[in-house]
Amino acid sequence: MNASSGTGWNFSGGVLTITGNGSYIIEGTGAATTNRIVVQPGVAASVLLRDANINVNSMSDTCAFDMYLADVTLYLEGTNTLTSGAYRAGLEVRDGSKLTITSMAGDGSFNGTLNATGGSYAAGIGGWGSDSTIVGRMGLAGEITIYGGTITANGGVDASGNGGAAGIGGGNTNIVSDGGGVITINGGMITAIGSGGTAGSYSGAGAGIGSAAAHARIGDTIITLNGGTITAIGGYYPSSGSWPGESAAGIGGGYLNQGGMITINSAVNGPTITAHAAANLTQDLYRPAENIGHGQGTTSASTVYYIVTPPPPPCPVFVPPQTGGSGGGGQSETEEKGIPLREISNFYNANGVFSVYSPQTITIYQGDGKSAKVTLYENDTLYDAAQKINDAIARDLGQGAYVGGANCFCTISDGTPDTSESVYREEPVYSDPEYDASGKLVKPAEIVGYKIYATMLIRSAIPGAAGEMTFTGDEDVLKALGLNTIQQSHESEFSVTIYDAHSGKLVNPTQIVSGNMIYGAITDNVDVKFDPLANINVSWNEKMKQYEFARTAETTTTFVHLADNTMMLQIGANEGEDMSIHIGDTRSESLGLNRVLVIGRGVAARSITIIDSAIDKVSSLRTRLGAYQNRLKHTVTNLTTASANTTAAESCIRDADMSMETLNSTRLRILTQSGTAMLAQANQLPRTVISLIRG
Repeated sequence: MNASSGTGWNFSGGVLTITGNGSYIIEGTGAATTNRIVVQPGVAASVLLRDANINVNSMSDTCAFDMYLADVTLYLEGTNTLTSGAYRAGLEVRDGSKLTITSMAGDGSFNGTLNATGGSYAAGIGGWGSDSTIVGRMGLAGEITIYGGTITANGGVDASGNGGAAGIGGGNTNIVSDGGGVITINGGMITAIGSGGTAGSYSGAGAGIGSAAAHARIGDTIITLNGGTITAIGGYYPSSGSWPGESAAGIGGGYLNQGGMITINSAVNGPTITAHAAANLTQDLYRPAENIGHGQGTTSASTVYYIVTPPPPPCPVFVPPQTGGSGGGGQSETEEKGIPLREISNFYNANGVFSVYSPQTITIYQGDGKSAKVTLYENDTLYDAAQKINDAIARDLGQGAYVGGANCFCTISDGTPDTSESVYREEPVYSDPEYDASGKLVKPAEIVGYKIYATMLIRSAIPGAAGEMTFTGDEDVLKALGLNTIQQSHESEFSVTIYDAHSGKLVNPTQIVSGNMIYGAITDNVDVKFDPLANINVSWNEKMKQYEFARTAETTTTFVHLADNTMMLQIGANEGEDMSIHIGDTRSESLGLNRVLVIGRGVAARSITIIDSAIDKVSSLRTRLGAYQNRLKHTVTNLTTASANTTAAESCIRDADMSMETLNSTRLRILTQSGTAMLAQANQLPRTVISLIRG
């Protein structure tokens, strides 16, 4: 908080107290804080909760968001978390209180998140939890209506395992009444989980949506489900010793509680429901609960109606506070903001057909490749259209991060002097005067309506091509809003000097760069993209109704870490006989193809240049790859020839001369046979002589 008080609110002792009717914006950073929110009894307030994370679970009997006997419409934007201490609901809506929850889009969508967790015995969203020392009906929830957002609600369990509260609905007071109150869900993505204890501690069990454990009275729980995606799981306390265990319904009654009256819209566009009683998960419970109906341990029948009802009324639209800060009084809309689109002639074609009779979606494309969608409805006003476009640019296109709270990306001229915008004005339309037969004026001309002139200006806080916005959608709607007139952007000029971060050596002297890309300044193959608002401050000029850009005094330093992804191939037998191969980045963003649009003649013409450049880069890379392939092919051919020559040489050295070896073999056989014959003859001669002697 930057102040201690303002119109309708004060902040003291870590508690933001809303004391007056009106609209309030409560914005966090996403980091956990123990600063709490209290809406005083009797106050009717619209509260926008944006990225708030309140965690007081370590503080007993302390509530993150308390709105006892108040009427609050809660709008969700970003991610929000409410975690309370023992006996207190995460978002406390006790009997006599009225809470309406919807997403900031105001259309029943899922954007905007709320995670609410109660402390011991208390609901995630709904009634208080307590022991028998508390007197009253604090556990009974009030009136809770949900139109949109992604909501997760968990009933509380304390450190000893005690629980028994509903995810959305009643807390467990263990006295007289722990009913779920009046719960209506028209849209959104809802997950509600009732709490139960752990074995060995008495606790009870609460429904996912409905009442907590024990002692609810008939009529204390009225549940109506018209739409949305709903998941509800009842709490479960397992059996222990002689205690048989207990469970609650997914939707309806807690342990020992009837489910009250449950009405489900069975129309085609009705809710998608997943409901489970925790008893379905075990087999040791003597009386299981119903998925939709009464809890375990009660014989009181639940009343469940399946009907087809008309669609719920439209969800409320957030009206910003009149002044900045965390709160303020109510704001009356200026006349032009309240003009419905159906009363503006531009939104009717030549045949008199209203162009937004059915919802129309406009897509916004930003030059850096981001996109956002905006949907207009029949009952939207001109201010609604401007606010939706403004929020889409701020959130989905990311420009809100550059301008702080001055989110003036889309505005309607308010008709004040000293402005660069065309003023809003009305021109009366008169009826024809009436005359009698003598020509005397009988009835003067009267004002029967007005022609309305207003200028909607859309601005970009990002200079140059990266911040250019192009709109697509129904042509009649674009013309009616004047979105077919786009002004030329101008690139910022940056002075860039490049040093080696390790040695401090100058790599590239100072050069002037137009736009947020540096081409080939480090190496021929490396381009550097940087923030288009580096070293630039953006401020809003309220008088001129425009963003102004100014150079900051500081110098922006950016470190670029280069990693060598070159592949080394050994292509020879010796050291140093290798080859390097490197391939550049060819992803669509690197080639600039993420900025290619063909939704209009101007941007399509610019896209031709982007595509030509991408083709040149890819062709250059293909040429390089072809050179690599040719070189490797020649290397393979040379190595194959060398291998063949080496094999032939080895063959000359190692292989036998077959003709010579055959000749030698024949010669040696002849000599062997001749020697054998001569030896035989030599041996024969002595035998002959001996035989002669013997006579």
